Amino acid sequence: MIENKKNIFRSVFLQSPIAIELYDEWGKLIEINPAGLAMFGISSPKAVEGFNLFNDPNLTDEMKEKVKRGESIDYEIEFDFDLVKKYELYHTTKEGKMHLNCLIAPWLSNHADTIGYTVHIRDVTRRKNAELELKRIAKDLQQLNYEKDKFQSIIAHDLRSPFTGLLGYTKLLKEEFNEITNEDKYIHIEKIEKLCADTLGLLENLLEWSKLQSEKTIFEPVSFNLLVELHQIIEVARDLAELKSIKLKNNLADSIEIIADKNMLKTVVRNLLANAIKFTHSGGEIILTAEKSEVHTHLSVKDTGVGISNHDLNKLFKMNSEFKSLGTNNEKGSGIGLLLCKDIIQKHNGEIFVESELGVGTKVSFKIPNQA
Repeated sequence: MIENKKNIFRSVFLQSPIAIELYDEWGKLIEINPAGLAMFGISSPKAVEGFNLFNDPNLTDEMKEKVKRGESIDYEIEFDFDLVKKYELYHTTKEGKMHLNCLIAPWLSNHADTIGYTVHIRDVTRRKNAELELKRIAKDLQQLNYEKDKFQSIIAHDLRSPFTGLLGYTKLLKEEFNEITNEDKYIHIEKIEKLCADTLGLLENLLEWSKLQSEKTIFEPVSFNLLVELHQIIEVARDLAELKSIKLKNNLADSIEIIADKNMLKTVVRNLLANAIKFTHSGGEIILTAEKSEVHTHLSVKDTGVGISNHDLNKLFKMNSEFKSLGTNNEKGSGIGLLLCKDIIQKHNGEIFVESELGVGTKVSFKIPNQA
């Protein structure tokens, strides 16, 4: 009868799809079944002779103490094969990490003394990865909701507001055309022109950003001369800067060749220059610079404007941020331009950075790889 039970136990031990390890009272490995050998990439039981349960770097001190007190523990860990190799615990053909569900159950004698340990181990990497993927999807959905709400807010407020102003000015001109002076008419027309230009800029950014999010924009990186392609954008920005008595310095070398999507890169530089002009006082300065290293091309727009506090710097490039700031002439902005710049630079596998000091100025830089 006893022999029959031993044979049954032995058969279960050898054929179990769950990894089973048997340890003596000091934590020394006695035996490991075939499923365990396969799970840990071990060629034979001899390869782990002398392994001690309590030398496992994946077990915390608290877990070890519980087991030694005769308590069973059921836990999940991220098992790291790199640690196994680092501490030379045993030779394994596996690498990387996997998620394990482990149950360590002490064997207790009739006097409640621990005389050994059984460890049951299941590979739950698939389940864990599925959980992580669900969390990632939930986070992405949350971000999409933030972006949808922000998008609706921009359409509802930032686009509606200028149209209200346009209607007001045009109504005034229509109803009081013969009563107001030519000078006042010119002032109103200037305001209408500015509202139209600002609204068009916002609408273009919204459309570009929306296309990027839906991946409808075709990404076409080509090699081109940076100064040649940006010349017109820089000259337009210089004219706008001069209207505020701001000096725009172009320090781009005429020899810099870059690989990028022309239209996307122009959109980024146009937005960065527009922001610099918006937040720089009359008499200030804006400097456009580019440098090319062996790996990246760096471009920066530095201004002597109002600057941004450290607290508000953390709110940039976030769709759900409520951070808004008026320009030096009370120009309004939605922040969508910087989001668009960030997405475009990331599309190029690049990075964008902002350095700023309140009352001193801001420097916005980005870098993109020299190879597409």
